[in-house]
Amino acid sequence: MTEPKIEYDYLFKLICVGDPDVGKTAILNRYVSGTYHLNMTSTVGIDLLVKRLLLENTEETVKLMIWDTAGQERFRAITTSSYRGVHGVFYVYDITSRQSFENIQGWMKELDNYLTPNTIRILIGNKCDDESHREVDYDDAIDFADKHRMYFIEVSARESIDIERAFYVMIRKLVEQNPKPSISRHSAISLVNVNEPKPVKRKRKYC
Repeated sequence: MTEPKIEYDYLFKLICVGDPDVGKTAILNRYVSGTYHLNMTSTVGIDLLVKRLLLENTEETVKLMIWDTAGQERFRAITTSSYRGVHGVFYVYDITSRQSFENIQGWMKELDNYLTPNTIRILIGNKCDDESHREVDYDDAIDFADKHRMYFIEVSARESIDIERAFYVMIRKLVEQNPKPSISRHSAISLVNVNEPKPVKRKRKYC
């Protein structure tokens, strides 16, 4: 009898949350498809993006199911349906908006009942290319991440700064803490190597 083919080794469900206009969709599109659109429309409800990868060192396959959520209150009943069973969360704020950073506490509270102690949490400050309009101090964000036991990194979807690195950290931590799952029936195609990018030499990085 022919043994069934292992078509991917890991399946992870990720979710991206944060206020409207902080750049959640831009970050995900930059990572999944390598594209950036200046006049991007806000996400309505939730959107699902899928990316399949090949871990370079082990040649194991990873499938990511990434949920992009709307930040508007009127879509909250819809977006909460995507919170269950997530392996990793990206909490995104805009470094040029102090309010979006302060609202991360509310997003954490909203997800608390859906997450487990093993859920990987990463705080992302987007738009780090717009330093002249910065309202959130880098060290303030690090202190917040430390307090809440999260990883932290600043990125720019527009300039494609450290987007790959943020996802690399998420994938690496998930693979480290999850045993290799059983055989799956799903197909893994269009595999992409995952290499840790060299950090941008601007400021120290927490993760």
